Amino acid sequence: MKAVILLRDIFSLATCDEQILNQAMDAKLPDFEDAVQYFSAIHAEAEIIITRNVKHFPKAGIPAVTPAEFLSVFAPKNKE
Repeated sequence: MKAVILLRDIFSLATCDEQILNQAMDAKLPDFEDAVQYFSAIHAEAEIIITRNVKHFPKAGIPAVTPAEFLSVFAPKNKE
């Protein structure tokens, strides 16, 4: 629960409404749940999608990256 609270405090939740569900169904992407995430991200004007299934997202539009790719770019660097 602590991790969920931390994520909630750091990130904004994206909407999932009828319009987004219709777009996801019409898109014919390989995975419906990922399509819902993709169109929710578009609606929320997200800059990036972090996922383990990069291949399920369109190449154009919002970039989809793995957690490791995200951390390699955005994690704070140790200054020792």
